[in-house]
Amino acid sequence: MSFLRTVISSFHSLCAIWYKEIRYMLMDEGMLLFVTLLPLVYPVIYSWIYNNEVVREVPVVVVDKCRTVSSRNFLVSMTHRPMSALLFMPQTLTRHVVS
Repeated sequence: MSFLRTVISSFHSLCAIWYKEIRYMLMDEGMLLFVTLLPLVYPVIYSWIYNNEVVREVPVVVVDKCRTVSSRNFLVSMTHRPMSALLFMPQTLTRHVVS
């Protein structure tokens, strides 16, 4: 029974400390701004900085084992996109060197 009382007492102390820290945090303006404003502003600034960093003409090698009309249509649509550049379409998955 003594162990159970110790655990309950420790948990009660932990909750009291947590409550006191939350209360102190809500009273401190700097900490309140840090906790509420920073998570909202940081993603906006981060995305604004890297907004123009777009990778274009990524070299792509495709092995079309399906060879259906839908797979060919997908490959044709992929070649017309500015984000990718279809380099090579090997017939099998053997090792090919693309220069």
